[in-house]
Amino acid sequence: MAGGHDERVVFGASVEALLRAFGPPWKPGAREALVKLGIEPEQPPRAAYPLELYMQLLKSLGEIHFPAAAEDERYFQMGQAFIRGFERTLIGRAQLSLLKLIGPRRTLDRLTRSFRNANNYTTANLRELASSHFEIDFGFVQFPGFYRGVLDGGLRAVGAANLSVELARREQMAATFSVRWTA
Repeated sequence: MAGGHDERVVFGASVEALLRAFGPPWKPGAREALVKLGIEPEQPPRAAYPLELYMQLLKSLGEIHFPAAAEDERYFQMGQAFIRGFERTLIGRAQLSLLKLIGPRRTLDRLTRSFRNANNYTTANLRELASSHFEIDFGFVQFPGFYRGVLDGGLRAVGAANLSVELARREQMAATFSVRWTA
């Protein structure tokens, strides 16, 4: 997708969530990595960022903050950190407060809508396999560990106990996750 309104973008609130998760204070090298990517951490985030830039941001911050972790685990930790940072944004506080009220099951019903607050391309297809056991298909996933971490952190934040989020299948850029918890 090149240019125009068809370009995959990540909205500024997602960049803000990562920035709030990791600084300030900044770990050595983090602020410099942000500036190199064209992100001024002291300035309000832009409305949207190209997906490729966001992926570079995830990669850079992940390598700085979780250097010893294997790649999938690093992205899992980045996804969890994203949720912690999102809770520290105005939009995140409001959205997570509502989702806590409706609980994990109904949160999953709103998954595509929630991801569309983060970017313009994520869709989620939800299948209920049993009470508190679901499969979720995402059509475009670059880093499955990141999505696993976002699902894990987000569902824990809205009350899921004894949560398990696993990558069930991966085919090209699509990914299916198995999600279970106890009510």
